[in-house]
Amino acid sequence: PLFPPRSYDFGGQPEYFPFHQLFLTDGSLCVVVFDLSRDVDECVAAVVEQFNILSMNMPLAVITVVGTHLDQVAGGGAAAAAALSAVKAKLSDLQKGLEAWRAKQLKVRSKDSGDAPLYLPNLRWPIIAVDSTGMNDTVDAARVRIQELAFDETLFPAFRKGIPLAYEHLRAALVAVASGRDPVVEVQALSAG
Repeated sequence: PLFPPRSYDFGGQPEYFPFHQLFLTDGSLCVVVFDLSRDVDECVAAVVEQFNILSMNMPLAVITVVGTHLDQVAGGGAAAAAALSAVKAKLSDLQKGLEAWRAKQLKVRSKDSGDAPLYLPNLRWPIIAVDSTGMNDTVDAARVRIQELAFDETLFPAFRKGIPLAYEHLRAALVAVASGRDPVVEVQALSAG
């Protein structure tokens, strides 16, 4: 059997930061979400704050970035071509700010790490922009991109591998105890089959 995918929404409020560590698993796919309708510097600061948390707790994570509220950028649908141009420029500026963060982290951490391997999250571009007015093409595009990343075996080589038999034995024993059955019999049955 394969490990079932799980998703958690951390909301981004600082009050919840201490609890994030309970759910962060190295080698995970993380989707960092921000409000695209805000100023570029504010967007960069919000995303970098999340990158810092993730890089300290999950240095081998794969991260993609999603900007919401596309419909509220540059006047929304009033001037579609101008709005799209403004969004592309904003995403480009945001990506430059995030790449600058990564370069700074590499420089600082390489001084501290000595000969130890240096790990930073694997940032996956492009930044995805999503219209917040409901289910639409932008939401579908974001869903497709996240699924592509989640099932990319080069990013997650262990994902398609089976669960180790020892873990299956433990799971069988725990399920047996919880349901009032003999765990030894359940583990033996699993081993025989």
